[in-house]
Amino acid sequence: MVLKFLALACNRPMACPSMRTALVVIDSAVDDYHTLLQGVLPDTEALLLHAHSDGVAQITAALANYTGIKQLHIVAATHANGLQLGSDYLTLFNLDRYGWQLQQWDDALATNARILVYAYGEIQVASFSAGFLNRLRLLTGADITVFEPAVFEPCDHSVGLG
Repeated sequence: MVLKFLALACNRPMACPSMRTALVVIDSAVDDYHTLLQGVLPDTEALLLHAHSDGVAQITAALANYTGIKQLHIVAATHANGLQLGSDYLTLFNLDRYGWQLQQWDDALATNARILVYAYGEIQVASFSAGFLNRLRLLTGADITVFEPAVFEPCDHSVGLG
């Protein structure tokens, strides 16, 4: 399975990481995450979340190096506990615990930025409550879209962004 993330790049991608307009975050709990990393375009920054560290904190730390991010792609495993990000799960019930970190994301995100969540696992898109998505939208200041795994099949499909 190959997932291609098409994103806008800065003029000299390696010389201007703060000017990149897309960041792809992949949780290491996602099956075959190595293959997904191969689908990230060379001029797009990718962050692999470590399983033994808080994923929201990892994303917050990475975003501190950026401004003007138009698209934040989060590929994560989903379970009954919620969206797995590193060593923790993001749920409606703990969003406020992460509120101050999620609000910091707004500093890195461009006006009208989009957070695209690719949900792999037990819980499908329909299980993400409107309350969860609305609260996440309010905290981050971004438009939130959640995709189901079927978006990635068959393996020739690409997700075109822009």
